[in-house]
Amino acid sequence: MGHDYIDIGTSHLRLNDFHIWTLHHFFCDAIATSTPESFGTDADTFNALQKYLESWEWLGPGIVTGCDFNSFATTPSRLNLLRTLISATRERLTRFGDAIPLSYLDDHVNSSMAYYLAPQPTATFTDIIDRLLALISQDG
Repeated sequence: MGHDYIDIGTSHLRLNDFHIWTLHHFFCDAIATSTPESFGTDADTFNALQKYLESWEWLGPGIVTGCDFNSFATTPSRLNLLRTLISATRERLTRFGDAIPLSYLDDHVNSSMAYYLAPQPTATFTDIIDRLLALISQDG
């Protein structure tokens, strides 16, 4: 595995690339099971967030493209929507309990390029989310 960065404001967070890609799944899942109203925004901005997430690509070890939060968070309301998405994702992750089951990861995250071989501690991802939220608070 490699590492890549999520940029926000003038800061960034260096992460394992497969952790970024796993979070991408959970971000997409949160948006797919929500509505503009539940995120406190209008349909156009909600759809823009969904398209932003769909633009992410994992090209190989250490290369995740599209995950620069600055490309979406161009206004205070968009930054707030991003914060809402990240918080909603954290809440969804905590529903797994202590670990995300391997069966879930097999069905939704694992690919031929990379895969988990065991359940993953939920705290791995909630800790990353907490760090992202701290960066947004620092820069937003």
